[in-house]
Amino acid sequence: MNRSHLPVVFALGLLAASMVSAAAAFGQEDSLKSNLTLAQEAVRAAAGEVLTRSGITAGEHVALRVEQGAESWITEQAFAAELKAAGHDVVLGGTVMPADGAVIEIRHPTISVRYTDPSEDGLFGTRRVRRTVAAEFSCMVASAPGANVRMSESLSRALSDTVRVDAVPGIEPAGLNSTRGELPQERFIDRIVEPFVIVGTTGVVVYLLFNIRS
Repeated sequence: MNRSHLPVVFALGLLAASMVSAAAAFGQEDSLKSNLTLAQEAVRAAAGEVLTRSGITAGEHVALRVEQGAESWITEQAFAAELKAAGHDVVLGGTVMPADGAVIEIRHPTISVRYTDPSEDGLFGTRRVRRTVAAEFSCMVASAPGANVRMSESLSRALSDTVRVDAVPGIEPAGLNSTRGELPQERFIDRIVEPFVIVGTTGVVVYLLFNIRS
């Protein structure tokens, strides 16, 4: 290859790589879980740890009491689902204690969503952010009817992945404030520099092509 062609090849390669990356990102259909689904999975992961650490055995009846709040049902339903999947009979709320089981009390249940670490797939690529969905609560597990405390502590579980910025409206359930997060603002330097890089690279390619031909 003629060495005079190397700058052209390099510039064309840069443009091609960026365009291929952008095309791949545009054509790819991400199978994304909603923030609500990830929140439920985080709660269930924490519930599984509660079962293990508190010594609740298979077949024990469990009374689940979750401190009520605007969206505490997310924690309540996900926690109950994990208990039932483990083979427990679950009674929600109320003051009745099972005669031969355990009582789980959940206080201050909190769901949060954060978007961080913005990135981009090449010069023309899709903007992405890191999504972190967390579930937190305080938990006390007591035996019934003696009310001996088996466990009392705060737990937190978080799940993270990367999502497209333009997909965020579709993964945030309407009307659920706890499953919504604030997107990081695009940096000023990114808005200014990127167009110049694109135009400059294209200009270099055109200039080199015409100069090599002549």
